[in-house]
Amino acid sequence: MTKSFPFYSPYHFAGNSPILHIDLDGLEEINSMTFIYDKTFNNRQLKKTEWLDIDRPAANGTFAEATAYNTANKNSHLYQPINQIHNYYQWADEKLQNGKSGIRWFAAAEDVTAPFFGIRASQHWLGQKDGGFSKDAASFLAAGNSFLFGKEHGNDERYSGKRQFNGLTGKDADYAMVDLEQSTLTGFMKTYESKMGSKKFNSMIDNLNSALNDPLVELDYIKKAKETIGGDIDFRNQSHREVLGKSLVDEKHAEW
Repeated sequence: MTKSFPFYSPYHFAGNSPILHIDLDGLEEINSMTFIYDKTFNNRQLKKTEWLDIDRPAANGTFAEATAYNTANKNSHLYQPINQIHNYYQWADEKLQNGKSGIRWFAAAEDVTAPFFGIRASQHWLGQKDGGFSKDAASFLAAGNSFLFGKEHGNDERYSGKRQFNGLTGKDADYAMVDLEQSTLTGFMKTYESKMGSKKFNSMIDNLNSALNDPLVELDYIKKAKETIGGDIDFRNQSHREVLGKSLVDEKHAEW
């Protein structure tokens, strides 16, 4: 599994934090106290909207049950930190693949919100340091992701038995979802710029572009997107973001 998790070495244990975390199977660290509390002391009846923390990393058990309920009832506000949104996308992708929908948009969104090479990396001081994200850029990425998640969450077309989006299936549906996502993000960016001020906003976008186009951490789908564009990706440009999103979708289909 090393190729799928380049930010973990094959010798990685407990997230390199063996006092704070435990590692049950060599796959992912779990907070020690959360594990002990949920398994030993959490005897209260959970609400339909709630899940045990231990079920969240794998997006199964009580997390999957609660997420199905929250999706039906459009409780997007319950998934605020990026790591919870990341696990939500993991659940959604697994749910759709179990139904053999051919839609991989959620797998792509799972990658975008992943640790180290995703938005989640910018939310941690180490990720900011290694990725070159400014605090303004980190705040913008978190706010934009939460905004888009609220727009995506609970759309019955995407989660129901229809297994389609706007009458489309497979990669066509994925492409349409990327287009909608990026046009929605354009509106969010305009509002964000008006509140932040153009000078500060442009400086922040320059920082994002620098991190995104850094050849030292260039992922395959970013490289292919840049080849399609014929140069560096400009996050201001909606068409550039659409090419980037579709390049990642293509990668997810190739893996599947």
